[in-house]
Amino acid sequence: MGSVFGSIKEEESARFEVVGLDGDVEIRQYHAMVVAETEIDPADTSAAFTTLASYYGVIGSPANRGKLRNERSSAGPPVSIDMTVPVLRSVNASGVPVMAFVLSPRRFPTLSRAPTPTSEKVTLREVDEHYRAVIRYTGASTYQKDRDVARVIIDAVRKNPRVELANGTRFSRASFNSPFSLPFWRTNEVHVDINLVDL
Repeated sequence: MGSVFGSIKEEESARFEVVGLDGDVEIRQYHAMVVAETEIDPADTSAAFTTLASYYGVIGSPANRGKLRNERSSAGPPVSIDMTVPVLRSVNASGVPVMAFVLSPRRFPTLSRAPTPTSEKVTLREVDEHYRAVIRYTGASTYQKDRDVARVIIDAVRKNPRVELANGTRFSRASFNSPFSLPFWRTNEVHVDINLVDL
């Protein structure tokens, strides 16, 4: 997930292609992916990270059950999962803040391959191929900064006849570094879901 100096291992990242540019905004086509998701408690925002890290086995024994060879049974032993990037924070369709880890696309390309969580707080979800408008920036992240960047993206999307907003003005923040990374080395992105428009 990146060291104290902020390095990023691309092979552990969500897979995408850049299909267009609009100023500082990248238009990306993301491959299908599997995410592990949990709700964020506003009173203890670090608990969500701990819950997901426990599912991966970053903290203690993995809080999951691996799949047996036929991929239909969840009675296998716990499976350690390599930490991946980005860590996503967003608000879901119900207005609940959530955090999500992207599972390794190489090891777990589909939901049926992913280890089953033992905690009811963790939900696995398969995300279909989709498009996002993205701005990357470095430095510490705050909600105000992310919202300001999201406004830039949304304005660019509204002015571009080739794309349209897919989920209104909702946005997500993608973080690529360990919490122990120095703030000025951190890499962050703001994502806005979009659809391509046939002209």
